Amino acid sequence: MIHEVHLAGTIALWLALASAVAFCGLYHLTAPWWRSGEGRHLMSFTGGLALILSWLAYRSIFAAPPPTAGDEVGRTAVYSVVAVLMVWRVGLLWRRQIRPAFRRDEARKR
Repeated sequence: MIHEVHLAGTIALWLALASAVAFCGLYHLTAPWWRSGEGRHLMSFTGGLALILSWLAYRSIFAAPPPTAGDEVGRTAVYSVVAVLMVWRVGLLWRRQIRPAFRRDEARKR
């Protein structure tokens, strides 16, 4: 059971990392984020989170201690919450900024 919970936590960690990196990449390509305080905050906070998650992902592969029951439940819960929040952030970016930009581009082509 501990190994299954550990695997679930590792998957959540990598999903959170992939979502943070995706957000930074998509936001950079679709918004002039450097022009506003809010944009700079979104990019720097999410980039910082991606760095932390990268370090944790590295440690989960190369320097992970043997899993214990209490640690694994907490680890999995924290990584799962971060993964959900990062997927939500990418979804918000898509709905509020990227999809409307595609629609504007298509309307101009007509």
